[in-house]
Amino acid sequence: MGLRPGLAVACLASAIAALWLAEVQVGATQNPKQAALWTILATEWVWVMVALFGALLAEGMSVRERLGWKPGRLGKGWLFAAAFGMIALSVGLSALLAESGARETGSLARIDRVVRESAGVSPWLLLLALGIAPGIAEELLFRGLIQRWLGERMPILWAIVIAAGSFGLSHWDPVQGPAAFLLGCYLGVIGALAGNVWAPMLCHVGNNFLGLVGALAGVPGAQGTLPGTLGVGLGGLVLVLLWRRRRPEAPTQPNTLATDENPRGENR
Repeated sequence: MGLRPGLAVACLASAIAALWLAEVQVGATQNPKQAALWTILATEWVWVMVALFGALLAEGMSVRERLGWKPGRLGKGWLFAAAFGMIALSVGLSALLAESGARETGSLARIDRVVRESAGVSPWLLLLALGIAPGIAEELLFRGLIQRWLGERMPILWAIVIAAGSFGLSHWDPVQGPAAFLLGCYLGVIGALAGNVWAPMLCHVGNNFLGLVGALAGVPGAQGTLPGTLGVGLGGLVLVLLWRRRRPEAPTQPNTLATDENPRGENR
């Protein structure tokens, strides 16, 4: 067995071991909220290992290239705008779900309870499981591996939608799933525009981290049709501005990319 297939098998073994250790930890703790966080953390580790597994098995491309671990095309100002748009969209969707009462059901309600009733839960575990790990793991898999692989085989917009759909389905929840799909579409466009996985990862981690810190600080969540519509509108406006700046393209087809040096995207 070669090095890359061997490492791919090791990734699968690590994913299985993470699930087993999470089960052990859940059985050992008497705090159900802490047990839920360990389960979330194990799941995110599985996503990372699945992303690495797929990247290691890709032929003719390094792991970094396959997952988009490379410098992007968006400057710091545009990255800040992308992160702001992600936060605005997330707050807007949350406000609309709260207004409809849907946020009081399903996995979002369970996460809200864990954050509200976090006494006895390690703050570091809470921060890692809800604030940091999802943004890293889920972007590596859905925008790094899946979207970039699909983008080589179909129009990039279809790749974005399909990757976002798989992202929504991965949440296994009738409320959180559709919201995750919309956020996944936003992150997918950001990833395509930036040409790497770091930009959507920054947006995702920044949104989760600020949302968690705000909830722990007792900042009330937005609620109502007006703030919800405003948030969604701001997120859409950011996408329009970014789209006008540089159109997205399949990340592994540089010969058709409209760049500053080749503004019309002509083959050379």
